[in-house]
Amino acid sequence: MSNMNSLLVVSIIASIVFLLPFVHPSSETHNVTVSLAFDAAAPTQGPDYAVADMHQNTIAGIVIPESPNSISSGSNHISANYDENKKAYIIYTKGIASVVENRMALVRKGVFNTAYNPSFGFPIAEKNTVEVGLFYSGIDIKQNELLRPGIHQLLINNNGTAAGKSILILRNV
Repeated sequence: MSNMNSLLVVSIIASIVFLLPFVHPSSETHNVTVSLAFDAAAPTQGPDYAVADMHQNTIAGIVIPESPNSISSGSNHISANYDENKKAYIIYTKGIASVVENRMALVRKGVFNTAYNPSFGFPIAEKNTVEVGLFYSGIDIKQNELLRPGIHQLLINNNGTAAGKSILILRNV
């Protein structure tokens, strides 16, 4: 039995020694290459991004915030190569390429992700918007009123009923 245990230990050690040469040292760097193929107009390219306007008001692109090794593009593709420890944004959203170009200042400063709602396809709001709505199953409120900050007086008129619901009209006085 002890010979069997010795054989097992020797076998495990031999297997570990066999695997050790395949472990990469931590100082070695590796690269990542991301490529997008598409059917659209020729892409817009900068030193750290490439983006293409596509059909139906959509865009596709790659953004590398920290110095990519290379970015290339052609009439139907985009490709970026960067170190594995860096970040990349792969973009596919509604919008146009110029919006990505406008966001690059935020990306380069490193503050893009801290924006209230970071987006390459939609506006970045400066403030949080709060909306209050009312819903009652037995009441149908007609007419929306946009109220700016301040004190307001509301006039609520009962306009009868329809389909079993009271019809209310709201107005700012």
